[in-house]
Amino acid sequence: HTSLVSDWSSDVCSSDLEAALQEVQAAIRLEPNNPQNQVLLGYEYAAMFGHLDDAVAALQEATREAPDSPMARNGLEQAQTLKMRVEAEIDKQRAVLHDKPNDPDAHYRLAKAEARAGDLKNAIADMRRACELRPDSAATHTELAELYLVSGDTATAWEEIRKVRALGTEPPSSLLARLPKQK
Repeated sequence: HTSLVSDWSSDVCSSDLEAALQEVQAAIRLEPNNPQNQVLLGYEYAAMFGHLDDAVAALQEATREAPDSPMARNGLEQAQTLKMRVEAEIDKQRAVLHDKPNDPDAHYRLAKAEARAGDLKNAIADMRRACELRPDSAATHTELAELYLVSGDTATAWEEIRKVRALGTEPPSSLLARLPKQK
C-alpha cells in the first residue's frame, strides 16, 4: 500500500476485503506479538466502509508495539488524516446543504463521506435524495445500489440496478457479481 486509501470509491469488492481481514486476524492469533500484523490489520480496516476508528486503533497498537516502525507510524498518520478528511468533508457538505438543500452534488458527496465513515443510514438517505434531484444519473443510482448492497438490502439494490439499466447503462460487473441472483 502506498497510501491507506487513494479515494473513497467502492470499487474494491467487500468480500475480498472481508477475506483479507479474516486472514490478518488469523495471523494475529498465531503471532499476537508481531506488530506487522497489527499494521496490516489497520490497512485492511482503512479500506473498508465504516472502519476508520478500527484502523486508527490497530495502527496505534502497532505503534505501541513497534515504536521504531516507519510503516506503523506512517500508517497511523495516514489513517488519522483520512479520518479527519472524511469528518471535514461531512461538515463541509452539511454546510453546503444548509444553504442549498436541493444541491444534488452536495447530497452525493455527503453520502460518499458518510458511507466512508460507516453511517450507512444517512448515506443512503443522502444518496436517495441525490437520485431524486437528478433522476437521470446512472452513476448516482449505481452508488445507491452499492450502498443498499453493503447495508444488506439486496432487493432495493436490484431496484436501483433496474433504474441504471433503464437509463441505458450497464452497472459494473463487480457490483453485479456481489448481488444474489434475482428471483
